[in-house]
Amino acid sequence: MTRTYTQNIYTAPIDADAENPGLFIKCVGDFKSLGNFYFEQVASHVSFHLITAGSGIFDADGKKYAAEAGDLFIFSPGMYVKYYDNPSAPWCYMWFVLSGSDIGWAFEKTGIKKRLPFIPVLSVEFQNFTRTLLSEFEKGDFSCMYPVNSAWECIRLLQKSISTEKEGNKKPDVALLCKSIIDSQKENFISVDELAEKLKVDRATIFRSFKKDYGVSPKDYIDSVRIEKACRLLKQSSSPIKEIAWLAGFSGHDYFSAVFRKKFGISPSEWRKLN
Repeated sequence: MTRTYTQNIYTAPIDADAENPGLFIKCVGDFKSLGNFYFEQVASHVSFHLITAGSGIFDADGKKYAAEAGDLFIFSPGMYVKYYDNPSAPWCYMWFVLSGSDIGWAFEKTGIKKRLPFIPVLSVEFQNFTRTLLSEFEKGDFSCMYPVNSAWECIRLLQKSISTEKEGNKKPDVALLCKSIIDSQKENFISVDELAEKLKVDRATIFRSFKKDYGVSPKDYIDSVRIEKACRLLKQSSSPIKEIAWLAGFSGHDYFSAVFRKKFGISPSEWRKLN
């Protein structure tokens, strides 16, 4: 069994036996595969895993699900699970453990139980909730009620996401979904064509929606994300400019230099000397 990854775990300051909250988030973590990750276990608790980048396979009691960024898989006690990422697109995900005596009731009443163990492409609102949750647990500066309130907010957003999907009459916010995918896959250098394929819309729709909402084309926004990474590399490494262009996701040195000069008015090598 190969387990190559980095992981951070943050625990809620709640004594479940003494305080007996009906529903609360017990711990939160962020996980990044370094490639060729594989793990299997019999789950002992209810835990949520939201993929933020990459892709892979989630196997629950022998049934396989292809999972990618935006998808959620949920372990429940007694479930035999195996999960492994795509070697060409190692995945990252954030996870959290839900605990308390009200889990069964909450899952039953909201319809979540029927959707276990895999819920594809959750709403941007739910994804933003998980980012905030991870950030707050990482800081650790919150009241004892925060894990409780967050647990019920999680249930509410899941129910809302499922209900919206069932209604099927609400058009997705293409621009917001694109930005969320780009921001969550900064290390994977997604292209506009890949965005179109993922969202099942044409390029023209993506360009029109993104330009309307954010004032720039999706291509320009992707380039700005890549330039941001290039600047970090220029500061933190002594790698050649051509290598930095490639590491930042640009198709070539000339295009990278042109985009960089357009933004800063100077070449990458000149910028490096000044910074």
